[in-house]
Amino acid sequence: MLIDIRGFNPENLGSCLMLLAAQARISKAFPDARISVGLGGDDLRLSRRHRSRFGVIGRWPRRWKRLDVGWLGQFVPRGMQRALSVTREQDFRAVIDLSGFAYGDFWGAEKLKRRLGRGISQWKREGRKVILMPQAFGPFRDQALADGMREVLSNADLIFPRDRVSREYLTTLGDPRALDQYPDFTHEVPSVSQPGDPKPGTYFCVIPNSKLTARKPPEEVARYLAFFTNAMQRLASSLNVVPVMLRFGGAEDADLVETLLARISPRPGSFLIDDARHAKGLIAGSVATVSSRFHAIMSALGAGVPCLSVGWSHKYGEAMSEYDCAAYSLSLADVARADALDDFIGEVRGGTLRERLRIAGIRQRAATDRMWDQVIQCIAEAA
Repeated sequence: MLIDIRGFNPENLGSCLMLLAAQARISKAFPDARISVGLGGDDLRLSRRHRSRFGVIGRWPRRWKRLDVGWLGQFVPRGMQRALSVTREQDFRAVIDLSGFAYGDFWGAEKLKRRLGRGISQWKREGRKVILMPQAFGPFRDQALADGMREVLSNADLIFPRDRVSREYLTTLGDPRALDQYPDFTHEVPSVSQPGDPKPGTYFCVIPNSKLTARKPPEEVARYLAFFTNAMQRLASSLNVVPVMLRFGGAEDADLVETLLARISPRPGSFLIDDARHAKGLIAGSVATVSSRFHAIMSALGAGVPCLSVGWSHKYGEAMSEYDCAAYSLSLADVARADALDDFIGEVRGGTLRERLRIAGIRQRAATDRMWDQVIQCIAEAA
């Protein structure tokens, strides 16, 4: 059976974690299943190296450089498909969307149309299963986007909002179904360490996100940089550990990371990581984490590591609430609050946060098991 993955970006470690988690569960339930991902268009073009690394095959694109080339896929011989490590859209039996957060006003209607909207009604008619894995949604003030999302709701077999706010945004579109809410599922991916990693318990992780600085007013950028600089200095002096900077978002975070590194003396250690499991390992070994990257936050919380988040959408506060630490979810508007950083340092030193995270983690793992039960049953119906 062939299962097609939508929304995968090999340059984003969070996206890699979602793919790895899905592969592990799918291969356990369906040992002969193959997984395909996009070769172009809205999904990043996957090199043969990436395909080999993740154990996936490419999907023949619908469009290439604004040209409709999907129809050519039906003429590609089987032997050529194997040689090129590609498959055709008509061959897959299920579609699993791992977008994380791609359907809302921030991205607009076109992204939804490219990723799901052009094919979802046809897939439904042909009996293929369409599953939107736990992710954030909304808002949907744009009418074209709202209409496109209603079509997805009408044709998807399973759609899982990852948080309360996302579920409310979907409900306002008029979907009559009771939507099951499930948490992020990347806590299942095992972490790894590598030679040269700092000794666990001797450092804290810092993970910025360029979405909070790109095309922002200068005063907001300055506020964001000042917060991270102050947090690094305060944590280092209060906890007697050193900062380690992780570039979790790929090339788009490169300039921001360099800017922050230049503001701290002595210059902190930094890691440019291409293995998401290694990133999880570094976060798991840290005393605490300060992050604006969602799946870095989830890696910390899932490992029981105290985390202070600075986010740009509702998904951050909702996720932190699931782990009973909403007080440590900040936005650009309130990063200047000294009490949040003071309280966070106090709880890290006292060890009280780790116990709360441990108890919350048990709930999250149980919910993820229930979610996968539904997903596996749905896929089995398409086999």
